[in-house]
Amino acid sequence: MKPELTATELREIIEKAAQGDDAAYCTLYKNYYTALFRYLYYRVKNRDEAEDLLQVVFLKIYEALSGGKEFGDNPVAYIYKIARNTLIDHWRKEKVIFSDEPLENFYNLADHQPGPLEQFGQAEQKKEILDRIRRLKPDQQEAIIMRYINELSYEEIALITGKNEAAIRQQICRGFKKIRETFAK
Repeated sequence: MKPELTATELREIIEKAAQGDDAAYCTLYKNYYTALFRYLYYRVKNRDEAEDLLQVVFLKIYEALSGGKEFGDNPVAYIYKIARNTLIDHWRKEKVIFSDEPLENFYNLADHQPGPLEQFGQAEQKKEILDRIRRLKPDQQEAIIMRYINELSYEEIALITGKNEAAIRQQICRGFKKIRETFAK
């Protein structure tokens, strides 16, 4: 689910938060909590770990705002880049190995708005598709999660990952091709 703020509203909130407006920071937190949690949870597959990482992400956002960092033309990409870099740092420190832990907590995540996954249909189909996404290469997983779960644009994903849009499209296309091949078997 992509937060409901427009780019203009987000820039205004970031400006206010950078000037020390706690209410603006709270608005930013409320609008990005669920989306960033989903991104982190789907990558680490552990609720407690995702919550811990999420707090680190918001601390880094707060520090960036307090330190006068520029969020650039695309603040959403900057926010997700902070989350992605936090995740990468975590994996480097912990030397985390991808697990096959069930995603039951992901389905129980409180979200009052229908997200893209609800559009897949039945719960069993969702589980099957998510399971097949988890079998993809990490870069394909990440691109698909960012595009279809977090609803980021190809441009935003490219800014976050440091790859060009064509490479992102190709990763997603190859990921979906692998998923289709597994359904054909």
